[in-house]
Amino acid sequence: MGYSPEELNAQTTAINENTSNAAKQAIGAASAYAAAHGAADTGSGPTGLIAGQIASQAGQAKAAQLSNLSAANAGLKRQNFWTAMNGLQGVGNAFGGAAGTAISGAGSAANSAVGAGKGAVDASQTGIEDVGAVLSGIGGLASAGASAFTGYENNN
Repeated sequence: MGYSPEELNAQTTAINENTSNAAKQAIGAASAYAAAHGAADTGSGPTGLIAGQIASQAGQAKAAQLSNLSAANAGLKRQNFWTAMNGLQGVGNAFGGAAGTAISGAGSAANSAVGAGKGAVDASQTGIEDVGAVLSGIGGLASAGASAFTGYENNN
């Protein structure tokens, strides 16, 4: 058992809200800059392009965070499995004899099988540090868009 359904729902909601708020603020900043410099329409031209880039970055950040949540849930399930298997081995050793050997052997086989998948889950968790960089990139798009808009405005 990994996270409870309530915990998963709360974390998923937080990811959705945080990503949405970050994107909304970045698009708002790009729109305000464009409006201050004579552009009325945020759906087209350079402001529309910037808004699209911000939305794309937000979608990618959200997908990465949800993937990391899934990997963390799998890691918790694995940790709980190992805890249960260690308890099972202890019970098998306490009974001794053939029954104890069979129970302990089953635990060892299960440990080997689960250990084989550990590397894949660990590898999927290496991207967790990149989420902050992606979110800061969303904010950076707004300031980069302001520069692009100024360049576009000066060229036209």
